[in-house]
Amino acid sequence: MQVTKLPKFHGVAPALVTPMFQDRSIDWKALSALINHVSQGGVDYLVVQGTTGESATTTSDEKKKISETIKASNAYQLPIVYGSGGNDTV
Repeated sequence: MQVTKLPKFHGVAPALVTPMFQDRSIDWKALSALINHVSQGGVDYLVVQGTTGESATTTSDEKKKISETIKASNAYQLPIVYGSGGNDTV
């Protein structure tokens, strides 16, 4: 068996929220703006869709679109730590 050494994370990494409207739908424009804003602040990587990012309450389709939006908005090509938790079995 081959052992792969994983990179060690160090530095500053904000745990990002998932911006939502009052009706709990995701504000995609605000999410893109948030990624661009924090990326310009000198952070080392991004933490998305953790408990701060509503991972437990977003659907699988929303999680996929969040991932796509973050990749498209990540102009600085920062590493991304992506949560995958949820409260359902679907």
